[in-house]
Amino acid sequence: MVKTLTDYEVTEECEECSYLCALGIMVSVARSAELPSERIARDLRHRIETGELQPGDQLPAVSALAAEHHVSTATVAKAIKVLKDAGLVIARQGWGTFVAEPRASR
Repeated sequence: MVKTLTDYEVTEECEECSYLCALGIMVSVARSAELPSERIARDLRHRIETGELQPGDQLPAVSALAAEHHVSTATVAKAIKVLKDAGLVIARQGWGTFVAEPRASR
């Protein structure tokens, strides 16, 4: 059976891709223009805005989000920083990251 690239989960270190490249076969992997951290921040923002995550709810652990999105924990931390800067979440050292109370309208 001949396997195609779609038969493999593509990771940063894809052995099959390296093998094909060594044989002189160009491997092209389609990538989104959106950064992974932006995609994760957008997903979490959506969960907050739709009420799936309520004020006071704890976000999943960084390691769990990294596994869910197939990225490094540093990428997840970058996404969470975007949400903190937007005032959507607050981090409590040793406790985790929580959905912030909505800001009062002006």
